[in-house]
Amino acid sequence: MTDISSSPILTVENLSVEFGHSRVIDNLNFSVIAGRTLAIVGESGSGKSVTSQSIMRLAESTGASYPSGRILFSGEQGEIDLLSQSQEAMRSIRGKDIAMIFQEPMTSLNPVFTIGDQISESLSLHKKLTKSAALDESMKLLKMVRLPDAEDMLNRYPHQLSGGMRQRVMIAMALACRPKVLIADEPTTALDVTIQAQILTILNDLQKELNMAVIFITHDMGVVAEIADDVVVMWKGKKVEQGPVKELFANPQHPYTKALLAAVPKLGSMAGEPFPKRFPITVMDGEGTRLVGEEKTQATACYDKSPLLSVRDLVTRFDSKKAFLDVSLIEYMR
Repeated sequence: MTDISSSPILTVENLSVEFGHSRVIDNLNFSVIAGRTLAIVGESGSGKSVTSQSIMRLAESTGASYPSGRILFSGEQGEIDLLSQSQEAMRSIRGKDIAMIFQEPMTSLNPVFTIGDQISESLSLHKKLTKSAALDESMKLLKMVRLPDAEDMLNRYPHQLSGGMRQRVMIAMALACRPKVLIADEPTTALDVTIQAQILTILNDLQKELNMAVIFITHDMGVVAEIADDVVVMWKGKKVEQGPVKELFANPQHPYTKALLAAVPKLGSMAGEPFPKRFPITVMDGEGTRLVGEEKTQATACYDKSPLLSVRDLVTRFDSKKAFLDVSLIEYMR
């Protein structure tokens, strides 16, 4: 988190988005400042991803229209309204000034092109680098996101990388042209907690190095507490609350924000309990909240029966190419 104070680099004013006759975003307002992270949180269907796609002007490809609002971006040519720009003009902005990390890297990366080709494409388009120079810069980017053996990585295909590696490649692609605004649409949802922590650390370090404004879209309030400076809470396409992260966590005002925070497990709350417990959950009921279910001990473990599955002397081998040793993973489970 940072304490940088300046005028907003991106401002969303009274933005409404419709698909046909269905309004999915209604009069949304927020702004983001260089060097700071704004988290947009809410449940699935609240309008988070449509907001990010509207900033990039990608929502129109799926039938979106904008009955009201402006999206103001302060770039090299001064302040412009992104909603008034043509798609041709947006192509010169996307990837260069405003970049996006998508939620699922396997579907975002092209399976038939190498990692080097995919990263260097943006560099060739926006920075007019030669192929050789673009590949050299791509290798530097892979090192910047802490991928091992970056030179060999350039010649690999997406299916040859783990989920965490693919997500780092997506970050490298997004940062290739040193954008002023980075939109991260749930970039750690599909990753385990260890890799998630590494990705968040990388994003935080790179934000400080490049002084980027970051819009981080998530439903994970734990991640919000770790990385955000400011928070916008969305529910049913509307902003219901906004504020600095510490204030919002300490004193949430809207019932929906309270419900989101109530769903976060509290470390140590089960200390001394012999069995897991099921707790009631807080759900929205109209404009208020109510509890559903009751507290109940779940004696799920059964130690006096024979195992359902036994594995003995299992050997798994992965034959790898250059720069990796042949590894045998041996697990003995009795």
